[in-house]
Amino acid sequence: MQTSIRQLLLLSVVCLALAGCTTLSTPYSGSPTNPTSPTPVATAKFGFIADGFYGPVHSYTISSSGAWTPVSTVSLASGDSITASIIVDPFGKFIFVAGLQLAKIYVFNVDPNTGALTPASVYTGPDIETRPEQMAIDPTGSFLYASNTGESSVSIFQINRTTGVLTPGSPATIVSGQSPSGIATDLTGKFLYVSNEDDGTTSMFSINQSTGALTSLTPSTISSDDSFQLRFDPTGQFLYTLQSRGEGILPFSINSSTGALTPLSASFTTTPNGPTDMLITADGKHAYVTDRDSNEISIFTADPSTGTLQPLSTIPLGGEPFTIAADPGGQFLYINCEGFGVAVMQINADASLTQIGTVNTSNEAVSVAVYPAAK
Repeated sequence: MQTSIRQLLLLSVVCLALAGCTTLSTPYSGSPTNPTSPTPVATAKFGFIADGFYGPVHSYTISSSGAWTPVSTVSLASGDSITASIIVDPFGKFIFVAGLQLAKIYVFNVDPNTGALTPASVYTGPDIETRPEQMAIDPTGSFLYASNTGESSVSIFQINRTTGVLTPGSPATIVSGQSPSGIATDLTGKFLYVSNEDDGTTSMFSINQSTGALTSLTPSTISSDDSFQLRFDPTGQFLYTLQSRGEGILPFSINSSTGALTPLSASFTTTPNGPTDMLITADGKHAYVTDRDSNEISIFTADPSTGTLQPLSTIPLGGEPFTIAADPGGQFLYINCEGFGVAVMQINADASLTQIGTVNTSNEAVSVAVYPAAK
């Protein structure tokens, strides 16, 4: 059964002895070929990793070959030793870090030339409530939303585009379902969706694009089993909920006018065990899923017109793969593995993956982000 970040608070940190991660895919049927392709080029400038159990956040430069070079490390407040997630604003000016233990959101400036991080501000207060787990920013970079897993609510903030300072919205919070986790705005910035892991629903809201205020849709929720994470396809037509306990993916179509979700019939796609994150390529033709409990990456073919997924292959990847970030050039994935840091993966022409590098961190990494990020 999938262990979420909040459950990990009750567990001891397990150090995994790793001999490295494989570079070969294991197909479900047949054997993929690896046709010769031009040398891949990474176009992301900076990478960021949050060490979940010990607090530091690291920044890196990313070379055209996908190599990461350390730039800076910043710490959170004393006693706030557990970070839940990090998110980069759409313009790369700030990163936001959810401090799970003390219920704070940390804001750091990003140097546009080096990627170095410097503290900007810290928000704390009843508006965050208990244990902010994940965050979402609207496409304009004006509003930030945090899922408060300990209080079954969503916090609403306006972002000062000059300083990054967070100001609570009015109201500052809105009720969600039980134990909200995954949270995402749609590509237009008109709607917000929140996965509620403990009551098996996804909450649906419209966004006031002037104030950031949220209004529940009618109906306000839709059944999505024990959804832990939410991800969109590149066109914004489909939303996928990852069933971390049910070991599968449930896709929905999105009504672009109302924001309502409709399940795609007979399209529940199973993964080996414990899916925690997902990324669909820019052309909409392939999907990559982290299967944390089975230490694998599942690869699917995707139909960009229908949103359906079909299993293609799996790749063993030790270290408990947890989250994924994609290079905007479409040729690299950066996979956060809790056991060691980040695996740098090249996407081959046949959609298989080859690991070309590792970014090691000293603690248990829980979140990775890059800028610019894939849309």
